[in-house]
Amino acid sequence: METSPTNKCDKLDKGPLIGARHIQFIFMAAAGFLMYCTRFGFSVSLVAMTQKYSSNPDIPYYNWTNKSFILSTFFWGYVVPQVPVGILGTKFGTKNFMLIAVFVNTLCMVTIPFIAANFGSQGVMVCRMLQGFAQGLVIPSVHGIIGKWALPNERCRVYAFMSTGYVLGTAVGVGTTGFICSSWGGWPLTFYLLPSAGFLWVVLYYLFGAASPATHGTITEAEKNYLQISLKSQDIYNVSIPYRAMFTSSPFWAQLIMALCSGWGYSIFTTEMPIYMDKVMKFDIKSNGVISALPPIFVLLAINATAIVTDYLIKHDCLTLTNTRKLMSSIGSFGCAALMLIFVYIPNDSKILCVVIMIAANVLRSINAGGFNINHLDYAPNFAAAVMGIINTCAECFSFITPMAIQYIVYDESDISLWRTVFFTAICLYVFSTCFYLVFASGEAQPWNNSPVRPDVENSNTKEKSDAEIKLLS
Repeated sequence: METSPTNKCDKLDKGPLIGARHIQFIFMAAAGFLMYCTRFGFSVSLVAMTQKYSSNPDIPYYNWTNKSFILSTFFWGYVVPQVPVGILGTKFGTKNFMLIAVFVNTLCMVTIPFIAANFGSQGVMVCRMLQGFAQGLVIPSVHGIIGKWALPNERCRVYAFMSTGYVLGTAVGVGTTGFICSSWGGWPLTFYLLPSAGFLWVVLYYLFGAASPATHGTITEAEKNYLQISLKSQDIYNVSIPYRAMFTSSPFWAQLIMALCSGWGYSIFTTEMPIYMDKVMKFDIKSNGVISALPPIFVLLAINATAIVTDYLIKHDCLTLTNTRKLMSSIGSFGCAALMLIFVYIPNDSKILCVVIMIAANVLRSINAGGFNINHLDYAPNFAAAVMGIINTCAECFSFITPMAIQYIVYDESDISLWRTVFFTAICLYVFSTCFYLVFASGEAQPWNNSPVRPDVENSNTKEKSDAEIKLLS
């Protein structure tokens, strides 16, 4: 029977209450906060760069007519590095990639006022493309770090904690940028105040960050032994990534299909639904600031509640790791499918119900944080960066296709019958992917996760762990 690996190591000394692993999680959440601040706050700054908001006469303004094009350049760079950094991060560690990501992102952000003044919108587009490239390094690197530092019965809470950084970064970035733009300092301040904190992050992470317990300079021996024994991690680099085994692994395909199909439905809820509500239901949800602020609040509550419940189920052996992932994924995906089905048939004047459904969809999607979103950390923790790089790249590319496909299907945005085709397609994808996941997903480490290692490293690791086990369990 599958049991929680950490339950076997309860006798081990876990080290200090706030250990090196907790510091790494704080670094990752802070990096996510900074990244999402600059990612989404820029859209507000761009508006202020082309319109007069500040009373300061020295603030420059630009007559740019290609704002949408400028915004899109971020994603040109974003999808490029995820697979390569996942592979290289697995081979050489992810710390340096995180340092590069935050440094480049920060440098681009603080130089945009100068670039805009001297090179115009084309220069800003180059900066945004470089920022997208830098932020594309983050997701695979973060998941690689979780795989090396987080115990199985902690991973959902760690993921939720890091996701909190993303949500707060979005809220703070968008929420404060408007106020700063209208101040005497104007829009240039938005590129200096919060973004410049990235330089401090780089210095601190260089000193106190590490890709794994084995490479951390000041971690206590007790905490390092506890993590290495509990996680059974290889703590080596330059290993060969088992591509053939990975691409013929049913758990990998189960997670990938869930990510693709769930991404289609999520794109409808977040991107297309406001258009539907405007054109079909004659209701513009974006006009209500309170309503727009509700989903992030509920997401924060839901993702952290999910983390507590999920890790409790795993730690106390209420469900196996596999069944826990399947349960959470089923609630999230089947729940979104049910909401979509309700949405198809609600009357056009049920505006409040529409808002409730959109909030509920965000909540249910958050439950996937305890399901397929982190499943690769279970079946392939040693290759988490590589697996996440592949899956996230595929999901991002699929997200590009979704709006184009919907635009082709819904050639008349006021025709509800065309929209129902889109909704029923999403429902079918939700149901198919979840059923596939229930059959083929697994929470157990796959045989290919333990890639062959060099004999000298393997013998060293084995002896170190054996000595630690004898000492700590005696």
